[in-house]
This record gives sequence, structure tokens and C-alpha cells, in this order.
Amino acid sequence: MWRWRYRDEPSGVAILSDRVVLTEQEVVDSARLAYPGVDHVTVPGPPLPPPPGRMRTTLRRWGKAALAALLLMAALRQRRGRRHGGSEDGPPPR
Repeated sequence: MWRWRYRDEPSGVAILSDRVVLTEQEVVDSARLAYPGVDHVTVPGPPLPPPPGRMRTTLRRWGKAALAALLLMAALRQRRGRRHGGSEDGPPPR
């Protein structure tokens, strides 16, 4: 979603459009229609997504910790199997 914005540099006045369009070209056309005397149109781009909340940050942190613990356990299990001369399932078949 795109919107055009008019900003007057000397006075610091900014006007944001209430019309949402789907492409950058539509924004430029809409801005030129609203302000025909403006020769320079700059499109700032779509707004950034909001930062993740506390719950999502906590879940990511715990997920990374759980993954690290599983990888450590797998490495230790593999090391223990090598130390005992084979797999943990029992002696190799004859």
C-alpha cells in the first residue's frame, strides 16, 4: 500500500493523503493530480512493519535456546556412541 505525502520544507507543513494505492506510479499520478504545480515528486516507500512484541521476542529466544540444547544433546550422544565402540542400540550383528 502506498500513500503520497506533501511536505513544505520552509514551513515544515506535511499533508498525508487519505487515498491508498497499490503501485508507486499511481502515487506519483495522484500527487501530481492533487498538486499540479509541484515539479518534484518523491515517493518515500511503504511504511516499515512494526517491531516484534514482547511475546514474539520471548518465543524466539526460547526457541533458539531449545534448538541449541537439542544440538548439544545430539552431539554428546554421538560422542558417547563413538566412545563405546558403536551405536547405542547394542553390539553389531555377527
